Amino acid sequence: MAGKYERSKPQTFMFVVLKWIVWLLDLLFPCFPSRKKPSVDEICKLAENKLGYQTSGFGDHMLWRRALEAYLEDVNSQDDNPLARAVVRMETSKELVKRLRILHTLQQNPSITEVELPRPVFIVGMPRTGSTILHQLLAQDSRAMSVPYWQWEDPVPSPEGQVDNRLENAKKSIAALNFCSSELKSIHLTEAHEADECHQGWIDFIFAVRSAFGLIPGLNRSQELFWSSDLTEMYRNQEKILKMLKWQQKPKLAQEWMILKCPLHTIALEDLYSVFSDTTFVWTHRNMESVVCSVVGLFFVGDISSMPSKIHLDTLGKKSLNLLTRLMQRGLEERDRLEANGVEFVDFYYSDLIEDLETALEGLYDKLSIDTLPQEKQRITEYYRTTQEARKHKKKPLRFTLDDINLTSGDIESAFAGYYNRFPKAKR
Repeated sequence: MAGKYERSKPQTFMFVVLKWIVWLLDLLFPCFPSRKKPSVDEICKLAENKLGYQTSGFGDHMLWRRALEAYLEDVNSQDDNPLARAVVRMETSKELVKRLRILHTLQQNPSITEVELPRPVFIVGMPRTGSTILHQLLAQDSRAMSVPYWQWEDPVPSPEGQVDNRLENAKKSIAALNFCSSELKSIHLTEAHEADECHQGWIDFIFAVRSAFGLIPGLNRSQELFWSSDLTEMYRNQEKILKMLKWQQKPKLAQEWMILKCPLHTIALEDLYSVFSDTTFVWTHRNMESVVCSVVGLFFVGDISSMPSKIHLDTLGKKSLNLLTRLMQRGLEERDRLEANGVEFVDFYYSDLIEDLETALEGLYDKLSIDTLPQEKQRITEYYRTTQEARKHKKKPLRFTLDDINLTSGDIESAFAGYYNRFPKAKR
């Protein structure tokens, strides 16, 4: 009999079939590719062969290699899982091909580094605090530069005269992810053409979300490497990719600011600011009971590839609370040091967005010293009332309660007492 906190994994039927087919092939055929544990050198060679042309290599800075070594070591140390090894081989080689293409394009077009970017606005704070909705709303402003999923997925332009298939390829990538899990669409509501998170474009720490948040069990070395590393080089390369995207614009758009977002920035605010020194930070807030429960949903979906079919929600509840407590402490400490040096943070509350969208956005624009233009306001509100509202009915959200995950309101109050004292409005 299933325990109170035990749930079945949110896997599609076809994905379960695929998982067992790979497991059976691995068992019957010793030479099957999933039998061998992947190594960094093997993945690098595989990426170079896939690319099909000569480049100057993977770059001098070694963060990318240390991150990949840690990730592969974590994956290889887990219980025998042929599907995970097969997926890792495919995903990592694809990401290294992307790195090679980006570095090659930058080397062949040195003028890219001279491109001027608009003033950056970074949305930071805890995950699951409405940052995706806010990001996508602000991206509707025609004066703002934003990066859709398809451009993060492949920022390198197609050769002159060839059809640009990057958007269509990105749609296929999202469809492949949704093939694995019936619940994935309820966790992160983004289509290929919409603004998405910065980590999609990080070529120095691929799979950063999985690693930093520990979405997949066993990523211990990889997780600690992200939290302890100097990520300045990662942000330098992000800046170069943003310049590459601006450089591709035909005709060039007169954009006044750019809106970027990722909760992982909260771990490395000072490293980010060392590169984007003219940035303004927008910190999103939400009642932490809702946040803790929602992050459990991330863990619930993140563990789909391992062989056991059951997940224990009480374990995920503790994991969510521990992660968010650590993230909050780290983020507020870095914020305090930056604010002491005059760096601007703007606080934005999810409850305000839900209560009165137009008033909330007008207040945010005012704090960012951006004029609220009627046509831009209309574009944003129309997007919210059509696209966002339609999604709520099309994609049923994955919801857990504190009782589901064996936590109480007292647990949350105790863990985030300092945060609530500083931002009492977040309790709404």
